[in-house]
Amino acid sequence: MRRVRILVLAVILIAIVCAGISLYAYQHNKRAEENTIDIIKDFTGKEEVDVSGQSRKPIDSMTLYDGGVLEIYTETQFKGKDTLNIPAKYEKKKVKTVQMLSQLEQTSYYLKHIVLEDGIEELEFQGCPNLETVVFPPSIKKIDTRHFKNLKKQITIYVTKDSYAEKWAKKHHFSYRYGTTGKE
Repeated sequence: MRRVRILVLAVILIAIVCAGISLYAYQHNKRAEENTIDIIKDFTGKEEVDVSGQSRKPIDSMTLYDGGVLEIYTETQFKGKDTLNIPAKYEKKKVKTVQMLSQLEQTSYYLKHIVLEDGIEELEFQGCPNLETVVFPPSIKKIDTRHFKNLKKQITIYVTKDSYAEKWAKKHHFSYRYGTTGKE
C-alpha cells in the first residue's frame, strides 16, 4: 500500500513539473512572437525539390527585430527583380539597420538598384555583384566598406550634400551623385 502511495505521488509530481515546463515554453514563445514582425510575401513561382526530396517553394521574407533591425532574407536572390526599395518603417515600426541575408554567399545576382528610405541608418549585405546604384538617405550613419569593395568601378552612389554617405564616397573613391531617387 505504501508503494502505491509513493508511486501516485511520484506521478503527480512528474505531471506538475511537466506542466510547469510547458507553461514556461508557451510564455517564452509568446514573448518571442510579440517582439517579431514577420513575413512580406512570396516572390516565387516555381516549386523546387530540396535535398530530402520534398517539394517546396523558396521564400523571400522581411522580419523586424527589436532595435529596428530589418532582416531581409532571400532564397530566390530576388530573381526577376532588379530594384529593391527598402522602407524606413515596416508595419508601423522604425527601421534603423537593414541586413540582407541569403543561404548563398551572394544576396542577389539580379539586383541592380537599392533604394533606402530616409530614416535608415545602416546597410549590411553579403553581396550583389551586378549592383549599379545605391541611394543612401541623409539619415545613413554607417556603411561597411567590405560590402562595396568589389563594386567600386561599376557602382554609383546617390547621396545628399554634406551627408555621411557623401563623405564616405569621397574617402573611398566611389562615384557619387546628388539625389534621392537614383533617377536624377
